[in-house]
Amino acid sequence: MYTAILWDVEPDDSLYNFEHSDPIDPTFAIQGIPWLIRKVLAYASVTLTLTHSTEPAKDGSGDITKVRMKQTISPGSFSNEDDYILDSETREATVPIFGTIAMYAKYTPLAELEDKELRTRLEEGKTGAAAIQEIATNKGAGWDAVGTWGFEIIDGQRYFTRTTVTKKGDQEVSVRLVYDYRED
Repeated sequence: MYTAILWDVEPDDSLYNFEHSDPIDPTFAIQGIPWLIRKVLAYASVTLTLTHSTEPAKDGSGDITKVRMKQTISPGSFSNEDDYILDSETREATVPIFGTIAMYAKYTPLAELEDKELRTRLEEGKTGAAAIQEIATNKGAGWDAVGTWGFEIIDGQRYFTRTTVTKKGDQEVSVRLVYDYRED
């Protein structure tokens, strides 16, 4: 198990940065999100609040890191909270916009990332030895997604980023979401 901490920020409030983020509409389109919802979300403000903790592994092999992500979307103040337990164990959840998904999360050493450009950006952003990856599958909608979390330097400033590659059939879309962040 990889035990490096991705960041030592607790809590971390991050605000979606429209200027540096890629358009998310193509990702939502292949995930089957209705057009009207995609258009509303394209102009929404997103705030992430991230906290992390550790808890003993069930098998007694050490500690497991848990990241709690609260995502608030405005206008409307819609929010949801997810726990990402970094143990590579698949869990199912029902998410209002996506339906039922199977997901697992883990630390991935940067050296093992297949996308060399992403690896370089995360290294330059001083992410650390490992990034967090979330791997999600929606069998009903027929898509898979791999998200990689870390830090990047963009225009001389450090940002928290989530780069996600979504595949459905022969379609593949990559999106980088960029967040301003504050260390408390």
